Amino acid sequence: NGSSLLALGFFAVIAAVDILLIHVMTRALSRVREERERNRRLAESRQALFTEMQHRISNNLLTMASLLAIETRAIADTQARRALEEAQRRLHLVSRIHRQLHDPDMARVEMGGFLDTLCRDVVEANGAAHVACEVQAGAVSLTAEQTIPVALVAAELVANALEHGFARGRAGTVRVALAARGGEAELLVRDDGAGLPEGFRMEQVRSLGLTVVRQLAAQLGGEFTLHGVAGTEARLRFPLAA
Repeated sequence: NGSSLLALGFFAVIAAVDILLIHVMTRALSRVREERERNRRLAESRQALFTEMQHRISNNLLTMASLLAIETRAIADTQARRALEEAQRRLHLVSRIHRQLHDPDMARVEMGGFLDTLCRDVVEANGAAHVACEVQAGAVSLTAEQTIPVALVAAELVANALEHGFARGRAGTVRVALAARGGEAELLVRDDGAGLPEGFRMEQVRSLGLTVVRQLAAQLGGEFTLHGVAGTEARLRFPLAA
């Protein structure tokens, strides 16, 4: 009868709409799966390219350091040789930093383990097994842009302490601390070595290492101080990046 035909018609329309919706959703899910797979392949490719780029930068820096080493052998002037050796050390250091900053998605770097590895590398590179290096950074994290200058400052200060505070096999300890509070961070490098020479004034020092540290402190928008307290204490304060 007419009522049955009308009900059957409604049922057919509803069933057709359901089938159409299911078909559309199935196609949409299929496209989502394809897009996810495409994004996964792009992410893998991006990761591989970024890692390769970091390795190439690191290898290029090591190549430059090797070329400097070759040039150093032909130089008789002691001061010039020392300057080239310092340049080699810095290139090796930046190369190691680049190898550690290998994650393209790393917005911030946990500095505890990073500084610990860095300081041990500096001690080993300087052949100072008689000097202990202690690092305390807690849960402080920095942006990748701030990590490199802070790491370079820490490495320069540790190397400076090893060279001047613990000369001729003198044993001791270098302590590196990084703390953050109130939107500001503080890097402290303290040693119990020979200390600063009498009448030391930082503005009169022509040391390349301290010049580099002051320039990096300015790059961070921070303030660098150095004074002797039963050894030497270097302090860098700088604002944390948002």
